[in-house]
Amino acid sequence: MPSSQALGVLFGHSLASSTIAAADELIAAIAQPNASLTLVSCSPDHDLAVLGPLLDAGLSGTVIGCTTAGESSSLQGHATGSLVGVSVASPHLLAYAQLITPLAEMTPADAKTIATELHEQRRMPDAECFSLLLIDGMSTLEETVTAFLHTHLRVPLI
Repeated sequence: MPSSQALGVLFGHSLASSTIAAADELIAAIAQPNASLTLVSCSPDHDLAVLGPLLDAGLSGTVIGCTTAGESSSLQGHATGSLVGVSVASPHLLAYAQLITPLAEMTPADAKTIATELHEQRRMPDAECFSLLLIDGMSTLEETVTAFLHTHLRVPLI
């Protein structure tokens, strides 16, 4: 990155049907030193038990992944059976991940606990923060979970 103000963003995708080959291809495209956050979307056709450790070993920073019913990228358009990712590196970006499971059992009290834990991890003022929620759309719990979290988060929720 040219300066301390720079935001390094790398995009990648793989159409390989082999989970190992797809992971290798994606990692080669998006791995960068000091990545703050990496988001990966993958087809449920890939072996998640194999994919997770490969991504953890090959990527730095906070890595968040999810399965999809179809993957979209500016590089490939819409595809199925693929792996898509983006990594972001910046000295001004801190990312924290919180897995919420099982969604069906989440309560307002759980949301309060999650929000409290996330706020305690932060090292920046509220005005410089936001929350990003990636949720299983097939669960049909998007509105419920969003409402629970929105009640307790002190920062914008996307």
